[in-house]
Amino acid sequence: MKILYVAAEVSPLVKVGGLADVAGSLPQAIQRLGHDIRVVMPGYGRIDRDKYGIQPLVGPFRIPFQKGEEEITISHTKMNGGVPLYLVENQKFFARENVYGYEDDGLRFVLFGLAVVRMLEKIDFQPEVINCNDW
Repeated sequence: MKILYVAAEVSPLVKVGGLADVAGSLPQAIQRLGHDIRVVMPGYGRIDRDKYGIQPLVGPFRIPFQKGEEEITISHTKMNGGVPLYLVENQKFFARENVYGYEDDGLRFVLFGLAVVRMLEKIDFQPEVINCNDW
């Protein structure tokens, strides 16, 4: 089965609470069962891209958002166990130090959801299941 696991935080890259622990371990367990699972999260400014071997993959490309457009880049790396991990990068909404707590969090995660859908076209991955968490 092809699965996309969408989360606002993934351990060890970014951890605020228990969601990050689950998002960091459950996809690995699902992969061990033989499924093609991939994880996607926002590319927050606090993520150490060198430490985790994060590299640009797709973009930049523009998506319609509010009354204009936003520029998105997709970066990627592998989690422990080899699970592909994608990061949705956008300077205005995600290149910030904190994960949550901004006045525009609602807009940030709307943009994240829209970018995830467009990302699937760009990486040529058609999941049978999209699991979205807490955002």
